Amino acid sequence: MKRFTGQSNLLNILNRRAPFWDYQIKYMYLRYFAWNFLGKGNPETLFAITSPFGIPFILGFSGFIYNLVKNFKNWILIFCLFVLYSLGLIIYSNVTAGFHHIREIDRLFIPSFFIFMLWSGIGLYFFSMLILKLFENLKTKKVLITLFMGGIFILFPLNIIISNWNICNHKGYYFPVDFAYNLLSSCKKNGVLFTNGDNDTYPLWYLQYVEGYRKDVCVVNLSLLNTKFYIEQITKKPGFFPVDSTIVKSENITPVPWDSSRIIRINPPDSSIINSKIFSNLKITVNDTLIFKLPVHLYGKKQIILPNEKVFLSFLQENKWKKPVYFSLTVAPINLMGLKNYLATTGIVYQLLPVKNIKFIPEELEENLLKIYRFRNFNNPNIQIDKKTLSLYLSLIH
Repeated sequence: MKRFTGQSNLLNILNRRAPFWDYQIKYMYLRYFAWNFLGKGNPETLFAITSPFGIPFILGFSGFIYNLVKNFKNWILIFCLFVLYSLGLIIYSNVTAGFHHIREIDRLFIPSFFIFMLWSGIGLYFFSMLILKLFENLKTKKVLITLFMGGIFILFPLNIIISNWNICNHKGYYFPVDFAYNLLSSCKKNGVLFTNGDNDTYPLWYLQYVEGYRKDVCVVNLSLLNTKFYIEQITKKPGFFPVDSTIVKSENITPVPWDSSRIIRINPPDSSIINSKIFSNLKITVNDTLIFKLPVHLYGKKQIILPNEKVFLSFLQENKWKKPVYFSLTVAPINLMGLKNYLATTGIVYQLLPVKNIKFIPEELEENLLKIYRFRNFNNPNIQIDKKTLSLYLSLIH
């Protein structure tokens, strides 16, 4: 980081990107902690006590105190690990305000939850010994202890199953695979489809490599395109994703300073390509060079170019319009490489065209939406649709 900003990593961590207590600790850690040991409420509340009487938290807190009193050396070791995997990760990750709208990161703190579960086990032991002492004269005290511990072991997993059944039951939930099917179906033969992250990439790979559907389409993940192993992997098959071999062989796949103009010029396709199936349904005349401007990325006062941008520019130069190029509708505007004016909607993808300001291709849009795309169980009231899936499909009407 110091390479681009001139600041040390320590200074970047001290410069908090969101309110430290109200957001980073309270909302992005304590909320997750409460989900696991007290219960999950609606999105507007931090938590709700949905676990029976909050017993998991009571057991953990009791174990925390019992461990502290009985074995301080052991407690201090466990406590330091707990702080490291909770507060330490909060400080280090330094999440930006509103990050939970992009992705919940509760899995980041799983080690701290495991540690608290260890205290919960100690707490269970403490209460068992307490019951044993309170009923030491009772002949059935061992039976009582067995019932108590057995009830705890059965009650909490059962509560988790009941509470989360509707959310986790994906019977008839075809939305990921149908969305992947629709994305692949939007592309012409041998097309190159650029995707954004995991949710719009892995389902496509499943369809291609498990079910064998549309293996001719080259799916390129723009996030992974910043890594050397992925660049080597996707360019391994000759002609599948053509880029300059010097980029593939380069050992330095990192953001680098970019002092040149961010105005990029790409030669137009020749007449044989314009009249081919790549641009069918379009009556266009292309004489001008494709001109666009890459988005600006600043680290400190320096402009840089990202690895995926370098690879993308190389692909455009090497491809020479021979393969149709698409962006998934899920790709963020900043990752469209400044090509917005050259992108036309054909459904849930944008196709890259050699001319400006064609907003959509009516024939292909109608064909995809009404005849090709699959929307299985979308109107089924018994199938629960999460908000992200719903917003993804609602984007089609805009």
